[in-house]
Amino acid sequence: MEMSRGDKTMQTSVVKSFKLFILHYMDLKYALLSRDLELEEQRKITIVSLPYLAITGLILTVFLMITLIDIPLYRSQIIESVMAVLSPSMALITTAGCLWGIGVPFSNILTAVPFLVITIGVDDAFLILAAWRHSNTSLEISNRTGESLAKSGASITVTSLTDILCFAVGIISAIPVVRLFCLYTAIALTVDFIYQITFFASCVVFCAKRQARIEEEIRMKTNNNMASAYLSTLVDANFTMENLYLEESELNSITKQMQTFVLKESFNVNFAVNPCPNFSHNFIRIKFNEMVQRLENITPFGRGKVGTNLWTRDFQTIISFWDGDESDLWKEEVLLKNYRELSLDEKYINIGYYLLLL
Repeated sequence: MEMSRGDKTMQTSVVKSFKLFILHYMDLKYALLSRDLELEEQRKITIVSLPYLAITGLILTVFLMITLIDIPLYRSQIIESVMAVLSPSMALITTAGCLWGIGVPFSNILTAVPFLVITIGVDDAFLILAAWRHSNTSLEISNRTGESLAKSGASITVTSLTDILCFAVGIISAIPVVRLFCLYTAIALTVDFIYQITFFASCVVFCAKRQARIEEEIRMKTNNNMASAYLSTLVDANFTMENLYLEESELNSITKQMQTFVLKESFNVNFAVNPCPNFSHNFIRIKFNEMVQRLENITPFGRGKVGTNLWTRDFQTIISFWDGDESDLWKEEVLLKNYRELSLDEKYINIGYYLLLL
């Protein structure tokens, strides 16, 4: 039994009456149909189909990104991949808004329209991107865009026009649902065609300018690096003592002699003893001094004791005037305390190691 749309209170009353009737005749089966129930089911199927539409768009976007990836990565058409799916989606929104605005009804069969329009729109975007990749890269971006659209425009126009006409024929169908489906699809494909040659083509140009800007920055950076590398070869890395004074300074003649006869004939050698010896033992101090003497005389060209900078000798000289047990004064904590109280140079003393400069 079919019941037309009317007052919900009356519908509820009728349903209750049917239930009482069926309870009396248990062998009867019944079903209710109303316009409200039909609209509710259409709303449910639309909500259920939305996640699948999102998944379809995501899969197409990922597929486009993978197929359009390039090395170096800045040449990859990632943004174009997103715009290729966004363009037909915008066409769907425009179509739905316009038709709903003029009162064209919605039916659950229209949930198939987005899948159809998006796949056809992505196919058109593929043609534009393929033509762009095969265009002459030496041309200006405006000329290259014209060449790309000239190559792909015919294919896009023919396929889009064919699809639009096929669905437009269905508008004159006697079946309302078919007529509604064909109307939405034909208009959506028309809007998508307009967006492809305007919005999507503009996105391709924008990304091309961005890529050209990146390539120009890389080219400039490469040129700067090459110039820096060349100029660095011209830098005189040899430091001379004359650089310490003005060109007319009287010290230049002396420093030149020192540089020729002194600095070229001598150099400093640093020795570090680690771990720190326990100087509180007299035996350790004796052995340490013997080691220093051997190092001072390791070569006949050494300056000996005169050229040695050793803090233990300075400290030994100072504590020789002090009273008390000498071993206690050499203990680490006492040694550091006395060193700091006397404001001695701590440059060559450290808890972890002792540095000997020859």
